[in-house]
Amino acid sequence: MLMMYMKSNILKFLSSPVTCLLLMIVYACGLAAATFIEKQLGTETAKVWVYYSPIFIFWQFLMVVNFVAMTWKYQLISRKRWGALLTHLAFIVILGGAMCSHVFSEEGLLHLREGESSNQIAVRAGDKTYFHTLPFDVELVKFTLTRYPGSASPSSFESEVLVHVDGETRRELIFMNNVLDVKGYRFFQASYDKDEHGTILSVNRDVIGRNITYTGYFLLALGLVICILGRNSRFMHLSRQLKKMRSVGVSTLIMIGMLSFSAGMKADEKTMDLNSVVQQLVVSPKHAAAFGALPVQSENGRMIPMNTFSSEVLRKLHKEDTFGKLNSDQFLLSLLAMPDMWMRVPLISVSNKEISAHFDLPEKACSYLQVFNTDGAYKFQEDIEKAYEKMPNQRTRFDKDLMKLDEQVNILHQVFNYQRIHIFPKEGDPNHKWYAPGDDLSVYSGP
Repeated sequence: MLMMYMKSNILKFLSSPVTCLLLMIVYACGLAAATFIEKQLGTETAKVWVYYSPIFIFWQFLMVVNFVAMTWKYQLISRKRWGALLTHLAFIVILGGAMCSHVFSEEGLLHLREGESSNQIAVRAGDKTYFHTLPFDVELVKFTLTRYPGSASPSSFESEVLVHVDGETRRELIFMNNVLDVKGYRFFQASYDKDEHGTILSVNRDVIGRNITYTGYFLLALGLVICILGRNSRFMHLSRQLKKMRSVGVSTLIMIGMLSFSAGMKADEKTMDLNSVVQQLVVSPKHAAAFGALPVQSENGRMIPMNTFSSEVLRKLHKEDTFGKLNSDQFLLSLLAMPDMWMRVPLISVSNKEISAHFDLPEKACSYLQVFNTDGAYKFQEDIEKAYEKMPNQRTRFDKDLMKLDEQVNILHQVFNYQRIHIFPKEGDPNHKWYAPGDDLSVYSGP
């Protein structure tokens, strides 16, 4: 009798929505802790302490049991609750994909020097390192590191390789946003040798886990759509109720918006005073639109209108589509016309409070001049070099955010020096390269 009672209570506990909520809250806290550990101590430590720990894996198993038990208890199949059923199934599939990735995936590093060929990747398991043989050879032809003009910070680096596979040879390029896929193995540009004649590629093979996980994401999206758009869904019921309350709701929102605007005006009063000058010295929208229609060559060689270029620059620097009342074209024209003034305007978005505190920067946005010491030294130089020397899985959140901030600073540096706006075509140039006003324009001199 006691055994039956205990069994009943266990089943009741495992199939309870409260248990589901508790499991997911603790799971989310575990992921948050793993993110913090990864930020402070690196990805490998986070894997050992959290992601691959027996307790964390067991907790995911309990979540799967809970989802299955709830599906059975609430008879989601017989009651044709397809949205809820697909959502529960999606979480099970996603967790299953994570488990398959943990069990079957292969991760390692391939270190190559120029002119060297290899099919051995170094795999680390705990404190032990062993070598795994690839079913093909990879040969490094050339490693290229590009730095921002006038700066020591790397802007990009790429590896030109030859892949010898199945009796054929393929020439490929691997760089930050270009991954090489060969027979299920994915090669990422990770790091490089200090003498810039060698590359370190991160190698990953996770065909089974990746496909299962993507299937889970698809099922989750489909389940949520059905849950939301179903005729008898809670969402549609609330939607019908909200229509009746629309007039009251709109009035309330307007009142809240007015109060928020009033409070925001006081909080941002100093910033508004600082930006007021550049907000007033602005060209007309008509003139800015004419400027925005000019053709310009992007960094990757594409021909785009100036408006697209200015929008990309503004979003990269400020994380918004406008700067106060200035649209992107007005912003760029003002920046080019008054660089000395804009160097003092806090327009570079800073999202990491740790970086702000470490380098004595404002928390939300800093100016170009604030990233330099009084002696003109670049504040980030030492730390950014250390970040690039690390392997990607060893970079902390501080490193990654600093690399993004360094990129923003270098983009602004190029704009201030008229080096990024490629508006001058060169007739007969074999590479169809356009030049910026700050480039070496001696190529246009001739007989």
